[in-house]
Amino acid sequence: MKKAILFVSFFLVISAYTNAQLAVTKMFGKNADKVNLGYGGFVGLTIPIGNSENKSIKLEIVDFSIFPLKKQLVSDTIEIGYVSIKAGYKYVFSETKTGFYVEPQIGWCKVFTESTKTYGDNLPSSKEGIALAFEAGYSLEVGQRGNSFDFGLKYETDIAGKYFTISSLGLKVAYNFHLFKSR
Repeated sequence: MKKAILFVSFFLVISAYTNAQLAVTKMFGKNADKVNLGYGGFVGLTIPIGNSENKSIKLEIVDFSIFPLKKQLVSDTIEIGYVSIKAGYKYVFSETKTGFYVEPQIGWCKVFTESTKTYGDNLPSSKEGIALAFEAGYSLEVGQRGNSFDFGLKYETDIAGKYFTISSLGLKVAYNFHLFKSR
């Protein structure tokens, strides 16, 4: 019973600041000619700083992008992609949640690639490293509960070694929602 109460309490606290994103991404740099347009998403938390609505700490609990290989390269290889966990600071250039914003982020990533087919069998298929991201866009408040949509561009580079670096630029749409918050 205590575990159930703890789980429900944790869910209620988390749901007050939850957000989710869908993105279409274009990989550039090394291996970009081997992949098609990618897709991704994330689930995270946005925690306001103080009483201000325009400054917040953002925790991306899970962020991922997958870049499917072009048809002529598809055989028994895996797709190229990354999974990351990041923390960032979001600043909206107004006194409310609505307006243009910037958001730098840093964190941990795991990059997976088809490098064993390209560079030999002595390389692993994935490595861990550092994730760096910068996002800029426009936030639009919707509804009565303080929910908002974010539309923006996100540059991300995941650095996990010589053959395991992915740089991408994504067009993203995020929905920041509060399940149990009212105005």
